[in-house]
Amino acid sequence: LLNNIENILDSFSDGVIAIDKDLRIISFSKGAERITGFLAVDVNGKNFNEVFKSKLDVHKSPIADVLENGKSLANIKTKINNVDNKPITISINATPLKDVKGEIIGLIVNFRDIEEVYKLHAELFTENARLISILNSITDGVLTVDNEWRITSFNPAAERITGHKDC
Repeated sequence: LLNNIENILDSFSDGVIAIDKDLRIISFSKGAERITGFLAVDVNGKNFNEVFKSKLDVHKSPIADVLENGKSLANIKTKINNVDNKPITISINATPLKDVKGEIIGLIVNFRDIEEVYKLHAELFTENARLISILNSITDGVLTVDNEWRITSFNPAAERITGHKDC
């Protein structure tokens, strides 16, 4: 059964790490290897904080609440250092790992690299600002409308022509 669970975890593109109560890594998925550059064989049995030299100190973070109080956490943005000691931005979720008696024996952390998301967000913001600048520099009145022909924006020239300031 344990081998099947490892195979299932390895099929995810997200990284999945199982950590015991002493913060030792007990399982490290293929997704975790891909995102961080670390190999499972090199990190299994090692302390989470030592491996990642994390900006997210497990003892002083919401992850500590998962270990102490059993409260799951979701979509926490943080940075960890990859195998090359370069920081990467990740989004993490953590859930307590319990034994048959319901006692917390560790936690499962799944995470994804969100560097690309932030890069695309910045590019989109820059492009949007560029397009607004172009629109505002046009001397003719320009209106934009949605699919139902409602005005969604207009440039300063359109404001002067119509006398309206808001859509």
